[in-house]
Amino acid sequence: MTEKASELPQYVMLQSQSPNTPNYMHFLWSTEEFGDTFNYLAFGFFRDLDPVSPFLKLEVIPSTSHAPAVHLRCPYNNRYLMVVPQREHLVIAGEPEMRDDPNDLTSTLFYPSFPSSATDNLVCFYHNATNRNVRVSQLDNPFVVALSPPAGMEYFRYFPYESYDETMARKDEEIKAIMESLEEFKGSNGESLSPEELIGQLRERIAEQNRELEELYDQIGGRPNVAKAGQIAGATA
Repeated sequence: MTEKASELPQYVMLQSQSPNTPNYMHFLWSTEEFGDTFNYLAFGFFRDLDPVSPFLKLEVIPSTSHAPAVHLRCPYNNRYLMVVPQREHLVIAGEPEMRDDPNDLTSTLFYPSFPSSATDNLVCFYHNATNRNVRVSQLDNPFVVALSPPAGMEYFRYFPYESYDETMARKDEEIKAIMESLEEFKGSNGESLSPEELIGQLRERIAEQNRELEELYDQIGGRPNVAKAGQIAGATA
């Protein structure tokens, strides 16, 4: 297991790895939806929200004095995540300022940890002041809480957060690049070619590149220990 805050994007969203609660962690925005937990600015995994939803966005701010700890800010209400022991250790976005004392119960410091072979963008968080790990509370009531160490760690998959506008701009650039590449494969009359014609042109380009390589090899004395196809054919005829 490794601890390295720099592995996390500046803006991140976290997805539960439980097959029973596979949603993204999100801010609980409505008293009608989530009851009085709204008054405590809690987080949960209740709704299957679209990845561009602002309720998913968290800002990762590395601590300047307690590396590799980070502060997690909810941009939606501009509050920092903290643990509330008197509310069953709910994790809420309730602190207006960063609290950098890792031993203070009101601390907003969380220590990220990653699997030793981090290939799946997985992270878990530990809250030092309460000696608890961030987890999903229970399947039928999936709030975000900090549970005592015997409950074990819980990994979340993290993704860079993109707003709707950022996502659309990136998709537009991808489409533009595809269209520009297709422009290269128009016929001599400017009309688009069929898939079969496109494949034919690609094969011609590859064959031409191979011929150019063969000529270059001949100019420098040929490839050592490599016979040409014609020589092989002649030898076996």
